[in-house]
Amino acid sequence: MGKVPTEVMNQHLSSYFHAEKKGSELISRLVEFAPSDEARQWVPVWAKEEMHHHTMWDRVMKNRRAEPGKMDYNVYKLFEITEDYVNRRSWAGSMVGAAVIEHLSNAAAAYLFHDADDDVKIVFKKITGDDLGHLDFDMHEIEKIAKTEEGRKEIAEIHKRFLMEIIEWPNREGTAEADIDILNDTYRIHRAAMKKIGVSLPKMHFSKGAGFEMKKRLIKLLA
Repeated sequence: MGKVPTEVMNQHLSSYFHAEKKGSELISRLVEFAPSDEARQWVPVWAKEEMHHHTMWDRVMKNRRAEPGKMDYNVYKLFEITEDYVNRRSWAGSMVGAAVIEHLSNAAAAYLFHDADDDVKIVFKKITGDDLGHLDFDMHEIEKIAKTEEGRKEIAEIHKRFLMEIIEWPNREGTAEADIDILNDTYRIHRAAMKKIGVSLPKMHFSKGAGFEMKKRLIKLLA
């Protein structure tokens, strides 16, 4: 892995800035249809931590005297799908979406860390530590859903939707090699986490020019 280009680093920091705020807003809404008292108690804590992360990124941007750019389009699409599940009050869809986004956040932080400024490294350490708690909750909830055949089918369909989206990432204009590396790291981490709770996902490697064949394979594997 070579040095992360400045423009790629800046794009990711802008995405973190927007994603933490959007994540907090969506998570706050989960309390409306959380399936247990435990979940209803945890959701506000989770939302507050995400908003604190946004505040930390805001401070980083001000210290750098930089205006945050737009959220990366690929990341935006993940939030778009997750928001659709929140709007539909789908607990399974909301939890899978949250887990995918948290795993992406962790994979990106690990990839970017070496080339980040000291103030950015401090934020990376904070958010990845908090994300462990968020993911522990996400995965526990997904594991409960996956205990039934109906639940496993629902989780498979949700993953199919996310995978059909991220297959497109490498071929989109503006997607850098570092972004593809982070995507592959994200999927490897997410797939391993799902395997631990008994949810099987196909082994995949994302690259430029492979979208059409991967879609055909994915449809067959998750049919």
